[in-house]
Amino acid sequence: PVAPRDTLHQLEAEADRVICLEVPDPFWAVGAHYRAFPQVGDGEVIAALDSARPAAKDGRGAR
Repeated sequence: PVAPRDTLHQLEAEADRVICLEVPDPFWAVGAHYRAFPQVGDGEVIAALDSARPAAKDGRGAR
């Protein structure tokens, strides 16, 4: 719902449709626009990326 102008233009070039409620100028930090924006730990990010990774042909996850 919020993005810096240059990032918004990059997304518009890649997507069919982009909805962005605010494009503040200057843009400081995405977390400033949310009541709660907790940090995500490395382990949680790695787990999310691993779960999104397509499975290899042998059924084990691709590495």
